[in-house]
Order: sequence, then structure tokens, then C-alpha cells
Amino acid sequence: MTSYQNTNSLGCGGASASSTIFGCETVSKGQPAGISRPLDDKMENRTVKDRSAHSLEELVSDWISQHGAPRRFEPGANTDFEAIRRYMEQWGYRVRYHRARFSVSNGRGRPKMLSRRQLLELVDEFRTAEGLAPIIVEAA
Repeated sequence: MTSYQNTNSLGCGGASASSTIFGCETVSKGQPAGISRPLDDKMENRTVKDRSAHSLEELVSDWISQHGAPRRFEPGANTDFEAIRRYMEQWGYRVRYHRARFSVSNGRGRPKMLSRRQLLELVDEFRTAEGLAPIIVEAA
């Protein structure tokens, strides 16, 4: 009798239904019986040191001491195109979107074509002049 005629075969070189397939044991129907995890992954085997009992206030204060306080923005500040266009109009600049680039003009000369990153850097110059937090965070 050949392996393709064997009724107990799963089609994997004559392996029986009770053999191990891909690292998990199977039952007679060919369904996984369950994957056993290493003992280190089970929660009941972890030590008390692994389970942190810090309160939320302690976690927040630890993060602020390591990374500094988070940046704060005024209500309504965002980087949406319309919000940037309105903000730059306050400074006398006209911003248009044209062919995946931004055209920025202050009424004198030819408009500059900027990428989104360059536009946000220009907006950051005006925001820092006002004493507001810049949009683009500096790399540490």
C-alpha cells in the first residue's frame, strides 16, 4: 500500500494524524490540541519583581524625569493644510497646494515651492517668534 492510499495519512509524507505538525500536537481529526508555551511566559511563574506595583502618578513622574515634560499646544493648533494656510495669512503669506508641493508667496517675487517638511519648518520660525512651541520636534 502506498502513502496516498493510507487513510490515516495527512498528505505530509505519510504522517499519521497523531503526529506533531509544525511544533504542535494534533488530535485524530487533524486539529491542533494546543500549543504549550515555555514556563517563563506563564504569568503564575513570574516573580513579584516582574509585576510592577507602581501607581500611575509614579509612572508619569518617572517618565517626565527621564524625557522632560511633554510639549503643550494651544487649543485648535494642528497641522492641517487649512489651519496652516490661515495661520500664514496672519503673517501676510499666501499658501497654496499645487502638484504635491506647497506654493508660498508674500506678494513679492515668484512664489517658493516647498515640501511639507519645509513648510512646517517655515511655520515653526513664526511660531517660535511668537513664543509658541514648534511643531517639529528636534531630534535628541
